[in-house]
Amino acid sequence: MTTSCDEQGHWTLQNPPYCTVKDCGRLEDGTNTQPVPSNIPTIYNSSYTYQCNIGFESSAKLTAFSISCGPPPEGIKTESFVDGYNQEYLDYYKYRCKPGYTTDDEVIAQCLASKRWSILPPTCHAKKCETPPNGENTKAVPNSIATTYGSSYTYECEDGYEAPSAEMETVCNHQGQWTLKPLPVCTGRLSQYPLEETKQDTLIYKLITSILQFLFTS
Repeated sequence: MTTSCDEQGHWTLQNPPYCTVKDCGRLEDGTNTQPVPSNIPTIYNSSYTYQCNIGFESSAKLTAFSISCGPPPEGIKTESFVDGYNQEYLDYYKYRCKPGYTTDDEVIAQCLASKRWSILPPTCHAKKCETPPNGENTKAVPNSIATTYGSSYTYECEDGYEAPSAEMETVCNHQGQWTLKPLPVCTGRLSQYPLEETKQDTLIYKLITSILQFLFTS
C-alpha cells in the first residue's frame, strides 16, 4: 500500500489501491432477547442495541436474565414466605393465613415485568365459632360472648344444680369449633343428710301411729 517516486519521476505503485468499508455481517440473537432485524447496517462504525424480551433484564450484551420480584411481602396474620418458592416473572404466589385465621377470598399474586407483585398482601381475620350450645341444666349462654378464634367460655350450672367433676370451659379452636365435647351435664344437689332425715320421718310416723292406736283402743 506504499508508493515511492522513482528516478524517472514516476510513482512505483501504478494502480492506486481501492479500499472498501469492512462489514461485520449479521448479528446473532442473544438469549431471551428480541430478534435482531435483518435490515440493520452491519458495516464499520455501525451500532445495534439488544433489547430483552418482556420479563427479562440483561447484565451483558448477549445474555438476558429473568426478572425477579423478590419474596412477596407478608400480610397481616399470613404464613411466612418459604425459601425456594419461585419469585421470577409470571410466577404465582398463593397467600395462606395462619392457623385460626381466614380471608373472604383466595389471594394469588403474580410477579410482573415491573419487578412488583400484582396485588397487595391480604389481611387475615380470626375465624369465628357459632355461639356455643347450652349444656344440660346449665345457665343459658349469652349471645354477647366473644366467639372468635382463641376465645373461651365457662359454663355455669343452674341454681340448685352442680357438676363437680365435669369440665366446664370450652375454647374456640383454629377450625372454628368449640373444644368441649360432650357438653356439661349438671344434676340436682342432694341433701347433706338424706339418711338422717329418712330415719327421723320414720320415727315420727311410728310415734303418731302408736298414739292413735292407744286412743282408739282404750
